[in-house]
Order: sequence, then structure tokens, then C-alpha cells
Amino acid sequence: MPAAIVSPHARFAGLFVLLAACPQVSIVGTASAKPVAVPEILASYTDTHASPIVVDGVTTDWTEQALAHSIEFFPGDGRGGAPESPGTTVVWKMDGKEDGHVRVTLTHDGDSIYLLAVIRDDHLEQRPADKNTNPAFLEDGLHVYFDSANARVDKAGDTPLRDQPGFEQFGVSTDYSCTGEGCDFTTDTGPEGWARPGAQPDQKHWLVGIGIRGSGPYTYVFEERFPMREVPGHNLKTMLPGRSYGFNLEFVDSDRGNYLEGYLFWSSDGNSDAFIDLDLYGRLKLEALPPSHPKS
Repeated sequence: MPAAIVSPHARFAGLFVLLAACPQVSIVGTASAKPVAVPEILASYTDTHASPIVVDGVTTDWTEQALAHSIEFFPGDGRGGAPESPGTTVVWKMDGKEDGHVRVTLTHDGDSIYLLAVIRDDHLEQRPADKNTNPAFLEDGLHVYFDSANARVDKAGDTPLRDQPGFEQFGVSTDYSCTGEGCDFTTDTGPEGWARPGAQPDQKHWLVGIGIRGSGPYTYVFEERFPMREVPGHNLKTMLPGRSYGFNLEFVDSDRGNYLEGYLFWSSDGNSDAFIDLDLYGRLKLEALPPSHPKS
């Protein structure tokens, strides 16, 4: 979250997973840091020519193979983060699993990474009267972070975040506000690179589908698509099938008019807001392309 708009807690990257199985663990490190175990999520390969995925907030077009690699995290899930083993981390306050149970599935087709996040929350907090002019983290929302250069630097190496090679952040609230976020690659942004007040995802270059169902507890469905190749004028680097990259997720939670109450990271050290701590990110592993992959 941009420091100019957000306070000491700017971030959002909540995400979901589908299976309760323990996540894989990856060992990572840098030349100046001791290797640590971090959570890992696999983006399996899907032939979207044969099995199209429509980004519309509906889950029925996701294959069983992709869903089999889902992950989940929530407060008290037994995978709490620590300095030597980053994991689930609550910053500020969340009341337990009912405040944010996140399931996330990733898949790719060699050109795009698709994300399906299903989040259970006991209270839905939106701010429709603000008409998307409020910072998007001041309601319920999801944030996704990429370290596509595998920089794994602490505090982004003191480099202004929007200048950090490989770093991209995508965030949106449950009512499509993305003010103050790295929203997509075409949304109107200010000089710092964050979406201006009133901005929404364009749902063309970076597609978003959000479904909200029920009357407490609520289910939020976020479905998004990200390019795997560099985008001119942005930090995202080309990500190749068969390789791994830094990745993080965050769910931002507001309750009963308390904007913001707390937020939940998939990968941090048990205490820190991992927004700019790329060395605390988990790992995204892109499955290699099969021999049957359609040639472009």
C-alpha cells in the first residue's frame, strides 16, 4: 500500500486455497541471508484452449487438477509465521478463523497466471457512499504480490517500492475500489504509480470477477488474471514455466465499521507487515509446460 495514502499498515494480499492439506515448503535465501523455509504454492498447467477459464467470479470452469493444488490459511491454522519459517501472520487484530478463512488456487497456460480466491468472513464491510474514493484497504479486500525478479530484499532494499525491479502489487476491495492500489496495468494512476481516487479495475487487461453471497458469514470470490510477460512501463518481469518466483497474499479485514481492523498474510514472520519485505514472501512455482502445449 502506498505510504502516501495508507498508514503504518498499508498492504493487502489476502488469498484463498481449496484444500486443507499442508502447503509445500520451499527453502530460499540470499547471498547475505541464511536460507529459510517459506510456504509454496503451485500454479499447475491448464490448457485454456481445451478448458477455457472465464474470469467472472464463478468457480465451475476450474479443473479438478488445478483445484487439487489449492492452499488455505487463516488465523490459528497451525502454520504461524516465525523469523526462521515465514507463514500465516496476523497484523493488528483478527478474531479467528471466522474473520478470514482464505483459499487460493493458481494455474497458468504459459501466457497468463489465473487466480481463484474464496474467502469466508463473518462481516461484510463496504463503503459504497465513498464511490471508490477511499483507500481500498479501508474495507474488506484482497492483495496479491509478485517478486518476479526474485530480489528477496528486506524493505525493498530501501528502493521506492514502485521502482523495485520485479515488484508488482494488485489489490481490490469487495466493491471494486482500488484507490491507492497497484490495481491493473491500464487504470489511471498518480505520480507514485497507485490508482487514483475513484479508480476501478478495467476488467479487460487485468480481469476481476467478485461474487458475494450469503448473509453472514459471507463468501467472497476473487478471480483474476495476470500476465507472465513483461509489461512496458511496469516492474513485472517475464516469468517462465518450470521456475519459481517470490509471491505473497493478503486479506484485509474490516469489521462493524472499524476500517481497518486487521490483515492476514500468507507468508510473513509472525509479526511484520510483509508488504515491502520481499524477503518474507513465499514461493510461486510454475509447472513446466507439457509436450502437448499448443504452440503459439
